[in-house]
Amino acid sequence: MCRSLIVSWERCLHTRVPMYSRSFTKCAAAERSDPEWDDNAREAARLLEKAIAFKGDLADAYFDLGCLMDRKRDYPKAVELLEKSIHLKADDPVAHYRLARVYIQLGRKEQAAAEYALRAQFSRRSEPLP
Repeated sequence: MCRSLIVSWERCLHTRVPMYSRSFTKCAAAERSDPEWDDNAREAARLLEKAIAFKGDLADAYFDLGCLMDRKRDYPKAVELLEKSIHLKADDPVAHYRLARVYIQLGRKEQAAAEYALRAQFSRRSEPLP
């Protein structure tokens, strides 16, 4: 489904052309519904790691890689990556929600509750005003 986007992204990485993780984020989201998603996850992780190495402040790349680690059930690595994403983009309610879910998997209920509260706080901020 997103194979051509992955190839384009890889070319950008090789030529050191500035890139933005949003386009890859969309691809990763589409791949999640693709039956071959698991086959592409390793390649997606490799490209996200390259993007982070090239430009270390891509909150979305850390988030996407954290989601991949969550899906692989590598929860400690998922926590590390999601926390980095939140460090770079603290008001992202989706990142707080995802981190809370990973904390639940690790039995860290108090930390999960704190992340759920932050998610609610930032979700209210992003709602349109009447």
